[in-house]
Amino acid sequence: MIAYAIRRIPGFRSSLVRLKDVGGVIVLAVHVWFAAAARRWLAFPFTGIPAQPSEAAGIFIHNLRALAAVGGLLLIAGFALLAWAAPRR
Repeated sequence: MIAYAIRRIPGFRSSLVRLKDVGGVIVLAVHVWFAAAARRWLAFPFTGIPAQPSEAAGIFIHNLRALAAVGGLLLIAGFALLAWAAPRR
């Protein structure tokens, strides 16, 4: 039922596409401009993690999935709150 409600949200699919595109731009920007500088600024060697775009993208995707899970839980909690606060007949 929740999945049906989510699919009915106007622009939901296009928002997911935009989110993917924005994520790709962020990955590219971090790799091109900030990765080496961040290593110098933090003085942290990231031992054991290869300095490759694929590894950075994998970490970024993992973090996006974690954020999506939190967002999904908040969405479920919001639906539960709406159902609870709805006027009863």
